[in-house]
Amino acid sequence: MKPITYLEPETVDEACEQLDRHGNDAVVLAGGQSLLQILKRRLVQADYVVDITAIDDLHELGESDGSFRIGAAVPYVDIVQHPVVRSQIPGLAEAIETIGDHQIRCRGTFVGGIAHADPQGDPPIIATALDAEFHIASVDGTRTVSASEFYAGLFETDLNQGELITHVEVPLSEDNEISTYQSFTRRMGDYAIAAVALSTSLSNDETMTDPRVVVGAATHGPTRLSSVEDSLEDSVITDDIIDEAAETARENVDATDDEVATAAYKSHLVGELTRDALESVR
Repeated sequence: MKPITYLEPETVDEACEQLDRHGNDAVVLAGGQSLLQILKRRLVQADYVVDITAIDDLHELGESDGSFRIGAAVPYVDIVQHPVVRSQIPGLAEAIETIGDHQIRCRGTFVGGIAHADPQGDPPIIATALDAEFHIASVDGTRTVSASEFYAGLFETDLNQGELITHVEVPLSEDNEISTYQSFTRRMGDYAIAAVALSTSLSNDETMTDPRVVVGAATHGPTRLSSVEDSLEDSVITDDIIDEAAETARENVDATDDEVATAAYKSHLVGELTRDALESVR
């Protein structure tokens, strides 16, 4: 690995100035669980590393105006242990608990996983299902983009050169809202071969309203299955509805072939994971 200049800004403004000054020659470091691997493999070239962990504002974690705020420097383990996440955003906790091992969750960050945009990564999938919003800063100011609009394809996002995701906001669920995350891996800690995230409002008689069904790992990025969502809207969770949703998911997912699994096998997994998700919230 060639010599790299290490920068440690103390404010968001300072970090944005450094990213703007060095352009494509700079990368952002938080937990480093993904970044260091791609640097070592020379998949990314960088002359400057901007370490954002000294910025106090990026360590914020907790409720904020009806949402749950996750700062860019907050590690996975702090999120999954937060009582609000355990009680009101169970799908987020389930997704994080599938990531790597305890050591990785102690160092890696949720926002880092969002920005890395690995199609097999768990954060983009659950963030899309939870209708999360990403807050982005640069020398030109700030902007907000929804998870659904952020991902553009394989490792492609709406993040521009010189921009930094400062935090993610997840809408806090009401009493009748529930979420879940289901994934399939060959071994514990591996990347998922397929994953399905579900969030929905659920009445006392198990009628679903505004369901969001998102598939990932089996596709080039987090993908909402609108056909499944339409079939679930205003439906009571019954065995027949679950069977129909699983079949619709299997038939409509645009799965990819790779060295791990065929598209047909991934499509089958998506159907079964959709079934598992509905059984979980039933």
